[in-house]
Amino acid sequence: MTATSAAEVIAHRGGNGERPGETMLAYHHAKSLGVDVLEMDVYLTRDGHLVLMHDKLVQGTTNGEGHVWEFTLAQIQELNAGYYWAAPDGTFPYQKDLSKLPPDLRTELRVPSLAEVFSEFGDMRMIVEMKPAKDSPAEALWNLIQKFDLTRKVQVASFWHSYITEFRNRSGGAVPTSTSWEEFGELLLGFHGFEKHPVRPTVADSPHWLLDAGRVDSLHEHGYEVQAWTVNKIADMDRMIALGVDGIITDYPCALLQRLQRRSQTCEILPE
Repeated sequence: MTATSAAEVIAHRGGNGERPGETMLAYHHAKSLGVDVLEMDVYLTRDGHLVLMHDKLVQGTTNGEGHVWEFTLAQIQELNAGYYWAAPDGTFPYQKDLSKLPPDLRTELRVPSLAEVFSEFGDMRMIVEMKPAKDSPAEALWNLIQKFDLTRKVQVASFWHSYITEFRNRSGGAVPTSTSWEEFGELLLGFHGFEKHPVRPTVADSPHWLLDAGRVDSLHEHGYEVQAWTVNKIADMDRMIALGVDGIITDYPCALLQRLQRRSQTCEILPE
């Protein structure tokens, strides 16, 4: 067991290794474990609602077909967001039409709207990532954050530079944001020109394999929190803890809590 660290446990998609990602089932489970932050991805539906989905094509996780933005909210919520989730034994325990699941699972496994997530988990901190899509979700996201008064609870991320720039312009720095791919690439090259903009990122979002002690120290010296993704192996968890990153994004939050000595109970599912 590793030494205690201040690294925050960030449940990637709610902990996709332990429950179907981007579902209320996953987020309820992650909250019950005691994670620090819930992470999620959003797209706009055809009728302008923000919904949670990792991929732009719904067939990646659900029993539907097509782009997220081709569905209305009502239509996309007829899909089972846990349809293709594989359990550790290789089975697909939720591979049924939503209407054929037990009533208590239907709401837990349908595609959730971001408004529903904000309403249910407004007491928790969240990272909301805007994925590249047909239309920018920046305005709708900023409006929803204000509606639920979550400016101090939400961090907004997007590797898509135009989206994160638009969000910063709209929010005026009221919400912390992560680096885009473009900004992170500049940081790796030692360039900091983008920091002269009125609103700059506060978090450096990095693949875990790109981080070493020198890079973490340098990012900290320039005032950034460092969040590493997606950290799913025990050895990589331990390395990130040892490097002193600020947040670890993982599909296996239970295992990470154990490595941080924050959980003594046995985890149902452990990474290989």
